[in-house]
Amino acid sequence: MFRELPKWPTFVWGLLVLITCVSWMVAHDFNGQINVKIASSMTIVLAFAKTRFICFEFMGLKYAPIWAKLFVNLWVALMTIILIGLYWVSS
Repeated sequence: MFRELPKWPTFVWGLLVLITCVSWMVAHDFNGQINVKIASSMTIVLAFAKTRFICFEFMGLKYAPIWAKLFVNLWVALMTIILIGLYWVSS
């Protein structure tokens, strides 16, 4: 009657939801104890972690050739470093 849900995509989706909740909590900083620059940097890192999860799990990149995986991993890492660097330099 009911088909069983795929276990791994459901787990990854739950992890993405959890990362979203953590980044929201860090960005809003309910206790006022986190520095704004550090909170913003953590939010950027979490956003790019989600980007990597989505690329590999839901866009089929885990079945792609090694050069494509390497390219995406390098792109995600480079964009994270560039954005955080620009944020820290500009403020």
